Amino acid sequence: MGDGNEHRPRLTVGTPCTLRWDDQRHSAEILGVSENTIWTSFPSIDLNAEDVGIDVQLGQKPNGPVYHTKVVIGPREPGDGVVLRRTASAVRKHGRDVWRVPTRLRAQYGEQTSTVEFSGRFANLSLQGGLLAGSQPFQVGDQVLIRVQFKDDVGHSLPSMVVHANAPESFKHSDRHWLGLRFETMSADMTRDLTWYLWERVRRLYPDEVRALYPRKSKRRKRRREAGA
Repeated sequence: MGDGNEHRPRLTVGTPCTLRWDDQRHSAEILGVSENTIWTSFPSIDLNAEDVGIDVQLGQKPNGPVYHTKVVIGPREPGDGVVLRRTASAVRKHGRDVWRVPTRLRAQYGEQTSTVEFSGRFANLSLQGGLLAGSQPFQVGDQVLIRVQFKDDVGHSLPSMVVHANAPESFKHSDRHWLGLRFETMSADMTRDLTWYLWERVRRLYPDEVRALYPRKSKRRKRRREAGA
């Protein structure tokens, strides 16, 4: 017989959850997970303060696993959701449940100990790494430095390791060199800007799916009026 763990809700995309802070409780859904960041739906835009502590309880039963988090990015408009960072004591891994977002982001890269740089583009990105198509090959295990710019005036340098050098099946005949990268260290500013970049890409690529997660303002007002009647 199993020990019941197979029935426990997992921290993965699509899992229902309850967000708890102060005396408030809101039902939500897990929209994305990285090693130490959770992106969930959020019922309103009434959470403005960053660093607010929120407990994320998985599943729909009161004994579900609880993750202690702080707000990294609060919702700025309906449909934004909220990005939460798990505290060190709550970081757990359940496979690679990371949202990888397709992109064409330009990057410069090279050896960490060299000033010579090569040009490339990310084919996809997550908070843990990405797939880069570049002009210069590297070997698995090589330490490289990536320079990217998510905003017009803000650039980031990101120490990374090559974890594979395999072209996707659809690009086997490409003359580009494909590098699977794992980000080694990320500053708080880098984490914030990359998280926001990924979220904006998700909204742009999947607008219907994002809108479907949230009621229209008019419908929310109607429900509130009916509830107060």
